[in-house]
Amino acid sequence: MNSELRYKILDQSLKIEFEIAKILSKIIRVDHSNSKTLSNKSSAIPFKVKVDLLYDLKRINKEEYNLLTLFMEIRNQLLHNYEIDTMEKVIGSISKKQLLLNLNKDDSKKYADSISEIDKEFFLNQLLDKLHIELLTILRSQIEHIIKDIEAEQENITNKNLAEAQTETVKILIETQKEVSERLVGFFFKEYDNKEEFKQIFDALFYKIFKEKAENKFGKLDV
Repeated sequence: MNSELRYKILDQSLKIEFEIAKILSKIIRVDHSNSKTLSNKSSAIPFKVKVDLLYDLKRINKEEYNLLTLFMEIRNQLLHNYEIDTMEKVIGSISKKQLLLNLNKDDSKKYADSISEIDKEFFLNQLLDKLHIELLTILRSQIEHIIKDIEAEQENITNKNLAEAQTETVKILIETQKEVSERLVGFFFKEYDNKEEFKQIFDALFYKIFKEKAENKFGKLDV
């Protein structure tokens, strides 16, 4: 039994599944380490279901989905089939053999031209490593995109809130000016000849009413 190859595929599988769980957890806004469905707990959903979710959520395209399912085929053969203990035996038992060989033309040609079983196994392992690295690159790139999407979404919400606050502030100003004018128009002609005194009273009343209305809408102001 080729324990080294099985350990390698297990390690690669854990890394890939960890990145997938990070993507899904960011999409649904949960902590994947404590999640019942995305963590390494017994209640976690299977690898294949997580990959299908990524595809359904349009976080990976068809080509990337095929690479992930190729990796899953290799993984399943090595971890669940006792008789499959070499990469040569793996490609003889999976449906996506050509997809693996197409990852690197040089390694594929060397594999095809090799007579030695050791050499064949070496080049197939090279292709497996390339698949693993390519998948990690794809998944980590998606995490970066999701973080940017979340930041953009939060910025849009903030901008929307600011715009709404500005609109409400303008409404309050208009209402305040109208209310102050209504209160003072009668007094202006009847009781006050001093325009400067009137201005001070107007400004003080305007500020008082504006502050009351703003605080009723937005909370206490530190002004």
